[in-house]
Amino acid sequence: MHPWIELLVPLELCAAPPESRFVDCALDEDNLTVHLAITAPMVACPLCGCEASSVHSRYSRRLADWPCFGRAVQLQVTIRRFSRPRPECPRLIFAERLPGFAEPHARTSSRLRQAHETIGSALGGKAGARLTKSLAMATSPDTLLRRVKQLKDGSPPAPRFVGIDDWAWCKGQRSGTIVVDLERGDIVDLLPDREAEPVKTWLNGHPGVELVSRDRGSA
Repeated sequence: MHPWIELLVPLELCAAPPESRFVDCALDEDNLTVHLAITAPMVACPLCGCEASSVHSRYSRRLADWPCFGRAVQLQVTIRRFSRPRPECPRLIFAERLPGFAEPHARTSSRLRQAHETIGSALGGKAGARLTKSLAMATSPDTLLRRVKQLKDGSPPAPRFVGIDDWAWCKGQRSGTIVVDLERGDIVDLLPDREAEPVKTWLNGHPGVELVSRDRGSA
């Protein structure tokens, strides 16, 4: 660890991932690489929501972030994999998330993605790519156009017409319930089993549903 790391401003002021700490950093002519580690003692399973503390393994995740002092910034975050918190959870191992900072499997932080969206929306692909290069957040014209296409105008409206059916968490072994917005063709929710009670609870929480299409399953 560099001796001056402890003298840096608090990570909260840098909008770093929640419950993270500096590990190391490397600086060259064009790039700043910052190594971080997540320190949360308990992490919620993204599937069942239960908290886990048993670390299975670790891997390094690289994220492009906002530039700093004219240099491109790469974050190298040590991510922990956890064992499932309870035996009935269908996911044996899961990786901790970076909520509010980066989407799962993304290669850029959410704030850098938003910057690319703004530049792409204003300038398009080629002109926007030239600007990102001069701002030390370089990306390709195709990426900028893809960001723009992925933009959504606000949150989707509450579903009115939904289709409900069972689907396989694990084929031939465990089934759940899928809820689809029939107007937009989007998956709205995945329920943990195919029983009636979770569906009843879901419908009670979505009073705007006017019509339900389902099969003739007894549940």
